[in-house]
Amino acid sequence: MTNEFNIGFIAPLSGPNTDIGLGLISSLEYAVNLNQPELSDAGISLNIKTYDDQNNPVLSEECARRASEDKCVLVIGPADSACASHVLNCEEFSDIPFLLSFATDVTDKFREKNNVFRTTTPGWRRSEILLRQIKDECTGQKLLIAGLAGLETSFAQRTKATVVEFCRTDVIDFVKFDFHCGPGGVTEIIPAEIPAEAPVIICSPSYEANVFVKSIRTAGHKGKLYSFGSNSNWLKQTSAGITLVCDLDRHDKNPVVADMLQNFWKTYANVTNPSIATMLAAKIMTQLLITVIHEKTSTKTKFVRKRLKALLSERTFEGVFGRVSFDSDGEMVGYETISMLRVMKRWRTTSFIDASTKTAGFSVIHMNTKHTISHTIQLVGAIAGIISLIVFFVS
Repeated sequence: MTNEFNIGFIAPLSGPNTDIGLGLISSLEYAVNLNQPELSDAGISLNIKTYDDQNNPVLSEECARRASEDKCVLVIGPADSACASHVLNCEEFSDIPFLLSFATDVTDKFREKNNVFRTTTPGWRRSEILLRQIKDECTGQKLLIAGLAGLETSFAQRTKATVVEFCRTDVIDFVKFDFHCGPGGVTEIIPAEIPAEAPVIICSPSYEANVFVKSIRTAGHKGKLYSFGSNSNWLKQTSAGITLVCDLDRHDKNPVVADMLQNFWKTYANVTNPSIATMLAAKIMTQLLITVIHEKTSTKTKFVRKRLKALLSERTFEGVFGRVSFDSDGEMVGYETISMLRVMKRWRTTSFIDASTKTAGFSVIHMNTKHTISHTIQLVGAIAGIISLIVFFVS
């Protein structure tokens, strides 16, 4: 007998953050395929229901409502803090367990419903690690904390608040301000009283953060830059030199990561933003559903949702790199999934390297394939032209 379960997936599958959504859904599909033998042995068939929210909170709510109507027993996503907070604030979704596999930050009040579990390292921990790096590199300098303007529940504003709190605790001198990012670019640049060499920590999603970086570099700022995330939005010429703290992803030293991603890219060669955290979510989801089947209880949607929430709160799971569980706030306990990266420019290509080195690291030509191919063709053409001239004159 086959038991069918619907799994919801909410992410931006269109709009400026499409690459992120594509990376998440591809990672989910890849991990589900890896776990398919175990699912098949347990008589489980999964239907992945995808919902495009374009990183828009209103659309996220509609996506969650559709997932509920489609009888999804679990939802992975949303992939944006404001979207997640908006959805989790709706009482009608409180019976659905949500696995957040992106660097999404939500307010504590939503955790009281005990239906939110995150397979990434907490936001406060990422901020703490990044500030430690800044203290080591910029001793005695005033820090500028720039946040993308928005709702208090947004990733940018909650991250900025966390950074400010750490600065006050560690007695780090700082100035904070918000910037707006519209069709014409950034409307506010660094305050005039801040030195052009001051370090800047940018609290913003990567797309808007890159617009901000371009604006301040154009305005003549020369200080060190720091921010969050490691998706391909950062692989731009203007972002060269920026230091990033991110969830364990494509460029960690762990050989298991490299092996997993090499296998991933054999199937998804054009996907630039794979997500280890989403693969972990799929692995945990597999164990949850197998447990429900082995318990030989009801497989009705309402019961399964309730049982999955209880299991997520109580059990320890076999993770990608070791055993993990979730604390009372739904935060993952086990291994710490953090990487420190720096954007490196070499010739006209950009790549990520380990932040602890200046000249070597994890160069990812794959991430900039179009530019690399273009430059290679130009170089081959130039060499061919030189050889032709030599042959002409010799003959």
